[in-house]
Amino acid sequence: MIILEKLNDVLDKLNKTEKEQMYLELALFNKNKEELKEEKLENEKYYLENQARFYNQNPKKVKENILLNSKLYEILINKIIFMYDSIFEDIVSYKQNILNNQKILVGNVIFYTQKIEGEENEELRTKYYDEINDMLNKSKEFEEILNECDEKMMWLKDDMQKTINTLFVNKSVQIAINDSLINRTIRGIKHFFVGKRMYKSINNSYVSMINELSKTISKKEKELANYSIKLKKFVKNSKKRILNAT
Repeated sequence: MIILEKLNDVLDKLNKTEKEQMYLELALFNKNKEELKEEKLENEKYYLENQARFYNQNPKKVKENILLNSKLYEILINKIIFMYDSIFEDIVSYKQNILNNQKILVGNVIFYTQKIEGEENEELRTKYYDEINDMLNKSKEFEEILNECDEKMMWLKDDMQKTINTLFVNKSVQIAINDSLINRTIRGIKHFFVGKRMYKSINNSYVSMINELSKTISKKEKELANYSIKLKKFVKNSKKRILNAT
């Protein structure tokens, strides 16, 4: 029977899709976040080392200070990435659950299609047709929910990138150095005498910046916590939608 062959093909594709898609989506998300994190950390380390040089401080002598500030910066990046990571994994997990249910549904459609093929009782055939029709309606609901999951994952990836780029700005451009010989000489003399004091002041400002950034991230954490609550409501409502789809 041609329809059975097509249904079995669909089931095979769903089995492959579930494994490949889940792996690919998580792999791409992880790759994106790691590349973004690495870029931000490298830029910040470059900035901190150049800042030390700008104020006539040997980066090797202030290495511990640079490492400490870099670590504080990394902790904040990890904190915000973890929040997005958790939500993304929740969506992927729920999507996988929907795909599993979709496979079961297709398997049931195959089962009832086979029963129709060998059933002569018209009343039972009608009953099986009705069962199949209900399952097809549920399948449409599955597809809509899967599309909504994809939209949420896309939004999450975009928002993560936007948030990290907004909060963790490349500050290297903030160290403006006039390359004229006179200005370099004047700056060098000035920083030779007061560079250490100026660097200490700048470093205190950096610590204050880290504290303010931490507060901003805490606010974002609350926003994402609310989004996570909305996601749970979406999961709950989508389950109702599936049950009511007839």
